[in-house]
Amino acid sequence: MFAGICLLLACTGFAQPVDSLEKILARPELTAEERIDNLNILARELTFVAPIRSVETAKEALELSSGLFYEKGKAYAYRNLAGAYSYYGSFYLTIDNMQKALEIFERLRDSAGVASCHISLGHTYRRLRNRAYELEYHKKAYEIFSRLNIPERIGVTAHNLGETYFNIGDLDKSFELTEKAIIINDSLHNLPVLSACYKVMGNIFLQRGDYEKAEENFLLVLRISGQLGANSQKIASIEAMIQLSLLYDQQKEQDKKLHILNQAADFVKENKLTEYVEPVYIKLVEEYIKRNNRAKALEIISAFKSTQDSLTRIQLEDRNRLTLGFIQLFEMEKKNNLLSETNRQQEIFIRNRNTQVTGAVIFLLLLLLLLFLLIRNIRALKKNNALLMEKDRIITSQNRKLAELNATKDKFFSVVSHDMKAPLNSLWSFTNLLEENIDVLQREQLMELVKELKQHLESTTKMTDNLMTWARLQMKEMKTEPEEVELHVIVRDVFRLYQEIVSSKKIRLINELPSNASVWADSNQVKFIIRNLVNNAIKYTPRGGEIRITGEHTGAGAFSLKVADTGKGIQETTIAKLFTNEAIQSTTGTAGEQGSGLGLKLCHEFTQLNKGSLLVASKVSEGTVFSLVLPVRPAI
Repeated sequence: MFAGICLLLACTGFAQPVDSLEKILARPELTAEERIDNLNILARELTFVAPIRSVETAKEALELSSGLFYEKGKAYAYRNLAGAYSYYGSFYLTIDNMQKALEIFERLRDSAGVASCHISLGHTYRRLRNRAYELEYHKKAYEIFSRLNIPERIGVTAHNLGETYFNIGDLDKSFELTEKAIIINDSLHNLPVLSACYKVMGNIFLQRGDYEKAEENFLLVLRISGQLGANSQKIASIEAMIQLSLLYDQQKEQDKKLHILNQAADFVKENKLTEYVEPVYIKLVEEYIKRNNRAKALEIISAFKSTQDSLTRIQLEDRNRLTLGFIQLFEMEKKNNLLSETNRQQEIFIRNRNTQVTGAVIFLLLLLLLLFLLIRNIRALKKNNALLMEKDRIITSQNRKLAELNATKDKFFSVVSHDMKAPLNSLWSFTNLLEENIDVLQREQLMELVKELKQHLESTTKMTDNLMTWARLQMKEMKTEPEEVELHVIVRDVFRLYQEIVSSKKIRLINELPSNASVWADSNQVKFIIRNLVNNAIKYTPRGGEIRITGEHTGAGAFSLKVADTGKGIQETTIAKLFTNEAIQSTTGTAGEQGSGLGLKLCHEFTQLNKGSLLVASKVSEGTVFSLVLPVRPAI
């Protein structure tokens, strides 16, 4: 079973993290061919992460393949060598190894292998800035893997082709292919390629002038780079940093630009990215010169020279290792040619012997075929059974959701019927009264009726708004987006809103909240809650009374805001129903104000959405205190 899984991974090119591949290679039960296949996959994944390691891994795969005469393993090893040599600009070695790989893949009629070679050729011509050939080979690779329907390689080639279209200025095709590549690589958790996709997407948005989305994608590259560490896509990461510095420069965010350039300088030094040392350090020096920081500019110039000298020595060592590796490969191939001739003679002997056992093999194959068909039928039955169970689960879930929606509908119509009927009947009575007595009523009487009618309309409008808000809550259409909410400012604004009303009723509004009082909740929903609590307090407080708002930290990561009035109070039987779905007989305010009782229900639901609680304490004829308890901002 394990051997079959490893072989499948090698054939399909399924994306695996480098450390996962290294763990597989450490397993002693691997066959020789399985080891070669996994070495080739590892070499491919290391091409843009650690090229020297990629060459060493491919050499090991080539040596093992040559000893076993495993042609497919040899072809993929040559292809991986070509990719690593291309990374270092050794184009002769790139083409030499690529031709060897292509010759074997074409002889084996291995379309996936040919397409993999096309990928490497596309990258080589990209480094040579030959856009026509770059486009040709990346397009061929994408078309072949799309036809073979190998998701991981489609994700890679869609990214490669998308970047090529960006290089030739076709942003629409680049966006389409890069978006597809992001979806595929994200689903496969192929993080190195995904980071390169986000880099291309950031370049597209930067080209289009959408700085916000460009920054978002470049930062995703760096986030993945930090997550992968040593196994990150180095080129994608440093290019994202450089593009971010350009973006911040265009947005006049010089501090951010300086920060990312310093980060880039550390990155090129740490990861030995020689060709990026000069552009990064020059930008850093220019920035310090702009800031008139001559001392820092001279320090960076000195660091640039030191880094460049150090990386040049390292690059020379790497090139020496590559050259030595090429010489070793040459010697190994000479030895393998001699072995090939010996092997040819052995094959003639083996072919004659195999003729004698052909019948036995055919019989065995027939048995295996029957076994395979039996296993496949069993698996098909299990799969169909699983599909039926999943469909049954979906239908059950949908029925449950339909029942919830139906209950919500009934609940809504019940509330509408109960709370809208009375104010609408009042409005109907007022209009009839005006219509029948318009000629006999005095101006003062008319004004009084109009004033009262206006009051009823305002009450009905508020009730309608509350009903719509409640309905949206019940339908799960409202979202809670927590942020830092300053309570003192909200209370101040609410008091201003009701200033005219409280002046007419001679009510005093007192805001004793601490000036730094804040909670972590949805700002609009908190405003709604406080506005309704203050409105209710005004409604049931008689002339000459007072409404006082205080607050304190509870010591349990929350803040308690209290709205206390000197009003008529609430009966205990009514308090028990305030926050339930049970209908409440709303009482008239001290100035004849009407209500529905729905506002407090909404306050309670909004409080729960914000992970808080709403408490009430009241004594008839003495007043009521509502306590709104909400969480404070969590510690970072």
